[in-house]
Amino acid sequence: MNNFDLYQLANLIVNKDIYANAMSDSEFDLQLKAKNILLFTSKLPSEKSINSQMVGTGVTRASQHDLAPFLIDTSYSISGTGFVDTTSLYEPGLYYLENYWTATSKTSEVISLQEVAARKASYIKPPTATDLVAYIVEGGFKILSVTSGTVNVLGYRLPEIPVFAVTTNETTLVMTYNSGASVELEWNDGCKLDILHLILQDMGVTIERQEVTQLANKLIQTGK
Repeated sequence: MNNFDLYQLANLIVNKDIYANAMSDSEFDLQLKAKNILLFTSKLPSEKSINSQMVGTGVTRASQHDLAPFLIDTSYSISGTGFVDTTSLYEPGLYYLENYWTATSKTSEVISLQEVAARKASYIKPPTATDLVAYIVEGGFKILSVTSGTVNVLGYRLPEIPVFAVTTNETTLVMTYNSGASVELEWNDGCKLDILHLILQDMGVTIERQEVTQLANKLIQTGK
């Protein structure tokens, strides 16, 4: 299911609602961009940025499956200050840190900035090379107890920004999809329909999520 399929489905649903107006291609493009990010952040434990305290995204298998296209599973170098630059391999880089470890570690934590001083001075749970403690900084995170080597990281990047591009025949005014200039959503089809449902809600269309799926299946099967 591509962006144009979603656009056709959106206008099919809107035309069934006498109180709603059809959406232009430029409006749909903006809505795709906005709801793409909204869905992504809604699947994280916090709808804030990477600077929020990490609590893990593995609440359900379903959320892990949905976020799988954005998973980063790689290793980074640790600088002499313990800083891990997570922008070096991906653009725009790591957005949400899920887990990290080194060859010598057994546990790892991500703490808030308010906890840093206390953990540095702690006799009970001090940061060590075995029990890692880190906090989020701009461009990555900083490990308190390790200043060299490499660290393995699991986390999520932001989805690519979708683009909805069309061309219109000047004579017939028929709209066709410009797939070459478009950028498709990276989500699975179920999540794409979640995005469409969010768009329809924003337009004031009253429809259940299950109805969106039913209409999508009809559109795929019959082309109408």
